[in-house]
Amino acid sequence: MAEQFNPNEASSPVSVTTGATALLVANGNRTLLSLKAAAANTAVIYVTLDGTTPTAGNHHIELSPKEGVVYDSPAPGGAILALAASGTQSLCVVEA
Repeated sequence: MAEQFNPNEASSPVSVTTGATALLVANGNRTLLSLKAAAANTAVIYVTLDGTTPTAGNHHIELSPKEGVVYDSPAPGGAILALAASGTQSLCVVEA
């Protein structure tokens, strides 16, 4: 039996700051994308899925601490960027 994907066991956290952070380059063959904000975060993380620079007013996903999202079949193929509302926050990212 194939091992099931568990978004709670995502990659090592990426540090996201108040300057836009590039998480993944565009990938038209992406079949899965998982994003999960660390429980210890103290601010939201804004994420874009199409390579645009995220801001508080222009983003696709807003992740509060402990929140996550999984996209599959299809997963967004654009570059993934993130921006912390304040400080440095942690975000786990997995693509397949």
